[in-house]
Amino acid sequence: MSRRTCGEGIPDFYAKQVIEVGKPKCNGDWTGPKFDAVKEIFGLCRSIKDYNYKMDPENKDWPLISECNKEGFFKYYTTSEVQAIFDSLYTNKYEMTDAFVEFWNAVSKRLAKNPYVIGFDPINEPFPADIGVDPTLLDPGVYCKK
Repeated sequence: MSRRTCGEGIPDFYAKQVIEVGKPKCNGDWTGPKFDAVKEIFGLCRSIKDYNYKMDPENKDWPLISECNKEGFFKYYTTSEVQAIFDSLYTNKYEMTDAFVEFWNAVSKRLAKNPYVIGFDPINEPFPADIGVDPTLLDPGVYCKK
């Protein structure tokens, strides 16, 4: 979701706010069978700090990309920080949803008449927020409604 979490997409200042103000933690009981498939694909919930990656000397809040590349990016989706960022985006904590919509409105207005743009993908590979807080998001048809 952000460079702070071995990802990209969310501006650093939003990630910083969610992480430093919200103090994300792993929620729920990840030992239950509901989480088996999630654990198999993504691993257990943990903090990005638990990876003990070397940090970028120019920005001490960012793990080095070479360190981040040790795992597939999807492994970081179950970090407490990424789940909190998705949750903030989906629930408008810190007015993040409002800012996200405003940004994509500006982008779409700017590019609307460009004949070389056929579309855009504002949320590529979304994750269903904090599944520890709401494990029903893992139930068939809840996260991905038709």
